[in-house]
Amino acid sequence: MSTPDLRTRVALVTGASRGVGRGVALGLAHARARVFATGRSNGRSEPKPGVTTLVCDHTDDQAVASVFSQIDRDAGTLDILVNVAWGGYERMVEDGRFTWGAPFWEQPDWRWEAMITAGVRAAFVASQHAARRMVPAGRGLIVHVSSLAGRKYAGNVIFIGRAVAALAGDPDVGRWNGSVLVAAALAQEYGFTDIDGRIPQPLEWNGA
Repeated sequence: MSTPDLRTRVALVTGASRGVGRGVALGLAHARARVFATGRSNGRSEPKPGVTTLVCDHTDDQAVASVFSQIDRDAGTLDILVNVAWGGYERMVEDGRFTWGAPFWEQPDWRWEAMITAGVRAAFVASQHAARRMVPAGRGLIVHVSSLAGRKYAGNVIFIGRAVAALAGDPDVGRWNGSVLVAAALAQEYGFTDIDGRIPQPLEWNGA
């Protein structure tokens, strides 16, 4: 499969200053989508070709609303939202102890709050804004990215961007509504590869 041509699509990727979010933004830009990318540290990140970077703390509802207003002004539409922003991983070591992998009853309370506020709630708020634009237009794609399967396959993060681009380019993408999807399984479905030309074997797949 060739790279889908998304030149008429406008995308927003949250949490895209580094890591998977950055890879998704670059993958969509490679497919010629017009990409807006948010991040708390975007003001310090290097410019990404084909990507407009916006500084946004997704725990700040007003800042999130401002991002969508700017997309309205600059692009006039929104076709794709990819929620990557997350929280709770900022301080894995506390008082000399690695607490990230500790049982839940030993986890610090702040980590739960950060995961819910900067992760789950942030995705909910961004999706609300996106849906208010997509539903009247009768089209749109919202993707929530999780690292669950990522721990099984340590590939290039742009691979995830190619998975999202493939979904966005599928005229029958609605068949995946409500599904939990694994990027490697989507690679077999759509025929895209990682940057080294490989299609990794999906190690987790729920048959959705």
